[in-house]
Amino acid sequence: MSNYDDLASTEAFLAGRDTARAYRREGVVCTRDSGPSVCPRGMHANDTAAWVRGWRSAWT
Repeated sequence: MSNYDDLASTEAFLAGRDTARAYRREGVVCTRDSGPSVCPRGMHANDTAAWVRGWRSAWT
């Protein structure tokens, strides 16, 4: 992995975490396991996985 891949994965993780926190703060009914259905489409598979990990981290 290059540094750019690491940056992209980190950014995707943070975006997923921040999205989950915002949804919960706004009272949107969502669970730890609903991340894949909310995840933006068209991202690289590694970034999608990082985004979902970030989403799930909001519940730990």
